Amino acid sequence: MQAGKNEQTTIGIIAHIDAGKTTTTEAILYKTGKIHKVGSVDDGTTEMDYLEEEKQRGITIVSAATTVYWKEEKINIIDTPGHIDFISEVKKSLTVIDGAVLVLCGTAGVQAQTETLYNLCLQDKIPLTFFINKMDRNTSSYDRAFNSLVESFGNYFIPLSLPIFNREEDFVGFYDILDKIYYIYESNNENNKKEPIKFLTFEELPSQYITLKDYNRYIHLFEEKLAEKDEELLEFYLQKNSLSGFEIGKLKRIIKEKTAKREIFPVICGSAIKSIGIDNLLDSIKNFLPKTNEVDYILYTPSDEEVINPNKKVGFIFKTIYDKQTGKLSLVRIYNGNFSKGDKIFNPRKNIWEKISHIYLLHADKKTEIDEAHNGDIIGIIGFKESETGDTILSDKSYLFMHKHFTTEPVINMSIETRFVKDVEPLISALDIISKEDNSFSYKQNKETGQIEISGMGELHLEVIQHRIKNDFKIETRLGNPSIAYRETITLSNSKEIEVSKIIKGVTNHFKLSLSLTSGEENKFIIKTTKIEEQYLSFFENFFSNTFLSGPTYGYPIANLEIILNDFIKFSNDVDILFLGETLKNLFFEIYQLSNPTLLEPVMKLDIIVDENHFSEVINDLNSKKVDIIEMKVLADNSKYKRIIVKGPVSRFFGYSTTLRNLTSGQGYFTMEFLNYEPSSKQI
Repeated sequence: MQAGKNEQTTIGIIAHIDAGKTTTTEAILYKTGKIHKVGSVDDGTTEMDYLEEEKQRGITIVSAATTVYWKEEKINIIDTPGHIDFISEVKKSLTVIDGAVLVLCGTAGVQAQTETLYNLCLQDKIPLTFFINKMDRNTSSYDRAFNSLVESFGNYFIPLSLPIFNREEDFVGFYDILDKIYYIYESNNENNKKEPIKFLTFEELPSQYITLKDYNRYIHLFEEKLAEKDEELLEFYLQKNSLSGFEIGKLKRIIKEKTAKREIFPVICGSAIKSIGIDNLLDSIKNFLPKTNEVDYILYTPSDEEVINPNKKVGFIFKTIYDKQTGKLSLVRIYNGNFSKGDKIFNPRKNIWEKISHIYLLHADKKTEIDEAHNGDIIGIIGFKESETGDTILSDKSYLFMHKHFTTEPVINMSIETRFVKDVEPLISALDIISKEDNSFSYKQNKETGQIEISGMGELHLEVIQHRIKNDFKIETRLGNPSIAYRETITLSNSKEIEVSKIIKGVTNHFKLSLSLTSGEENKFIIKTTKIEEQYLSFFENFFSNTFLSGPTYGYPIANLEIILNDFIKFSNDVDILFLGETLKNLFFEIYQLSNPTLLEPVMKLDIIVDENHFSEVINDLNSKKVDIIEMKVLADNSKYKRIIVKGPVSRFFGYSTTLRNLTSGQGYFTMEFLNYEPSSKQI
């Protein structure tokens, strides 16, 4: 079996938790014929949430890939988690998509995670289509949801569909602004699903249906926003005072071009649970999000020079899964060329060749073996022994890398211990597997006491891992109280150059090293010199990668440090690698200590929703914690509730779920996300 070569795109479906993201994905699978029965999040029967923990909790925990076909176009879909504790899964997915659908709750509008996801897509320049979901709820408001987008992100949004209601104010369909067609959905007897009946008359809507009071305002907004973006459109609009009569094909091409440049964001409305508007959403994906062959991919040399669309096979490992039956499965996005079973692929970071033993098309946890995969495909590969998440794979021995920085630093630690002594070694093995799958999770064992400490993005994250250890590895464990996952960094920039010569086993080792350290937005290493031989390139890559794991001052992982190897000149024929490593380590430590190292602690942002009866108690508690209150406002959809946004060190929020539940008699809720690292008041 072979993967198809259809025109295709790769998208992510992203959302704040409970916006209906998984239900939207399920509706897309049903509409495209991938599945024949729609599952339910509440019943734990959705196709993409396949882990037992996901079914029990009713939330997405890991990203999952699948492929559908819509009107002869191949669409690779990555369904992602909505809970902030699993943001690492989202970041990994964002590195390999061409565009994204950001699902918005029609009742709540823009929420905390909506803002986080929008900003992540902004950083990676990912084109977006927005889907205002849950329009069937009587608490939903298209006006409020659309306005929240504009208020939060700016005036870049163009409505492509508007909701239609019956006289009882039930959501029954939508008006397609582009095609000027009303779509009304009527219930049939099978699972209460709905199929569209097209009313082709634009001038009149049947009298038993109504649309928005501001219908004309949205039509004008659509026309004006588009006219602003194109000279030909603007000239037509100024002459006609309308875009009616403008060639529809050309209009769609303009929307596609401006969406790709993120100058506009199309907005679709519907109800995933009622299957209303899903075909329109699929049309929007097909018509307006970029195709695989329209997106440039960039690789970098060790000296950080860009190489755009190199003519060779290129793939990127964005996720690793350890499957019980098949072992290590590497999830790969192919950026160029065809990958075939039996191919040998070069990993420049590891400086090794790997063999592709098996290739699979993926559908959640199901795999279909194929012989060959093509440009743009998302596939699973079995056979890689040493390649890991974040590695670039190439068809030739060249040292080019995709800079996909999606490492998510853990913010809390917990001790973990086994119920039985015999399970300690199996626990270490299990933690090692999980840490290779989840780059926001890490562990370490104290060599003297034997105590094991695990680190993750939040208490829920670590609880889920504990349950997985029990379910998948059959090991009973206990977790301790949370503690802070500190980091360290430098506050001054420094450089030093040294020249060393030493005789080892009768052979002279003579070389010069020049190294610089400076503060950055993330951990990064750059090799500036282009004179380094291949055998030393991978040594420096691996040395600098490992350097970030433990800082020389406090022993915590290093954050926000840029290491630059300015020069490496070899005067002797060869240099002993162990001696080079020892010299480089000593040089790094010396420069680091001269650069005014400081301790950092994670700062979190909380988005708290509380009813007016308990508002004062919550504010008083926050003030007692000495955290910064950023914003307070009444919820647009319910004036009895208020939104409070605060930030502060993570230590101030340990156990806040219990605190808020007690303060509000269970009426309040919150989301918490990592904001940044800031200097800690703790002295060590």
